[in-house]
Amino acid sequence: GQFANYTITEPVNSPNAEVYGFEIEMQTNLRFLPSPFDGVVISANYSLIRSETEFPFFEIGPRSTEPPYKPTIIKGFRKGRMPGQADKIINLSLGYEKGGFVGRVSLMHQGEITSTIGERSEYDIFTDSFTRIDMSLSQKILDNLSLFLNVNNLTNLSEGAYFGITDRPVDEQYFGWTADFGIKYKLN
Repeated sequence: GQFANYTITEPVNSPNAEVYGFEIEMQTNLRFLPSPFDGVVISANYSLIRSETEFPFFEIGPRSTEPPYKPTIIKGFRKGRMPGQADKIINLSLGYEKGGFVGRVSLMHQGEITSTIGERSEYDIFTDSFTRIDMSLSQKILDNLSLFLNVNNLTNLSEGAYFGITDRPVDEQYFGWTADFGIKYKLN
């Protein structure tokens, strides 16, 4: 038939996929220390993830030497990381909680992600690793009333993507920082 100028794709689960890794987490408060250090709260989390799966590929090989000179279709599988899976995630948080005040500064680092699978590995698109710092503050005024301030992406770091290797960028985005301030009232 005649090519209708569109492509149909369909997600398929790979029967030959592996995901493995580990996660470690630590949370503590320093209530055992003398004031004012007894309000310090620390948390840390680290995840290391490895994955491997197979992606089908089709290539057009050499044409036959006999009429009608049809090309040879080569199909097979290539290995790669699972799409959408970061290779590492790190969360660190330093906070202070005392006298109705709660404050935290958080750091989140996410390793690179395979975001798009190309026809060949050189055409795979990766989202580069990035680190983000956020801050949240709140102060209790009454039992059911408090003020809060949240600021996200304090350092305004960019998020980028590239083809196969970091020397071939395809995208870079700056989302800016955001903040919200408000009053919280509990009805109970």
